[in-house]
Amino acid sequence: ASDLVLLPSSAEGVPQVLVQAAMAGTPFASFAVDGAPELLALGATGTVAPVGSDAVLVAHAAALLGVRGAPAPRWPPEILAQWDRQQVMASYRAALGSLV
Repeated sequence: ASDLVLLPSSAEGVPQVLVQAAMAGTPFASFAVDGAPELLALGATGTVAPVGSDAVLVAHAAALLGVRGAPAPRWPPEILAQWDRQQVMASYRAALGSLV
């Protein structure tokens, strides 16, 4: 029921809230944290601003208000699998396992 998702975070691992917004067809404005540009490249509706550019992020968010109704991307199963919780957890375990 949201018109816009705003993610003013300066660091994210996997921004699940942006994945959920994209799946619902809700536009998002985010700093350019890991995952946000990739979602846009996959067809999500939104925009990213350089990390720390608060005024740019606010302007992007304001421009997206009223864009609601944009169709949610129709991602094939192999794309959706990249965001699967189990897949993400396995990737973290593999990365962290290589550090010890």
